Amino acid sequence: MDTGEVLHLSAASQLIVFSMGLALGFAFGLVYEVFRLLRRIVRTCTPIVFAEDMLYAFICSVATVLFIFIVNEGQARAYIILVVFAGIALYCLTVGRAFCAIYRRISSSRSKSIKVKDKNRGDADLSAVDSNEE
Repeated sequence: MDTGEVLHLSAASQLIVFSMGLALGFAFGLVYEVFRLLRRIVRTCTPIVFAEDMLYAFICSVATVLFIFIVNEGQARAYIILVVFAGIALYCLTVGRAFCAIYRRISSSRSKSIKVKDKNRGDADLSAVDSNEE
């Protein structure tokens, strides 16, 4: 392709790229959910969380660059980047909220079950257990 030549996409092609970008952003939300779930299961220190965040950013960056190269012949366009962010936002406002609600319910039910078990054994002071659980 000549350096002066511009890639022209039809409206239908742009709609397909738009939809694929939304799907990619949504997939990024799912990948983040895996990291969030791992953080809920295994409590980690700040440097580990930082490393996980850097890994997530690296995965998303590489995937976005590859996406642009594959679907748009390497021509980065602002709307492609914006639509990927829109897909992430869409995930966070829909499925992400549902997962957070589920996590809270599991966490609170786990905390309540600990209280019930300890009360049945006669232990009255659970403040240390409750503060470590959350």
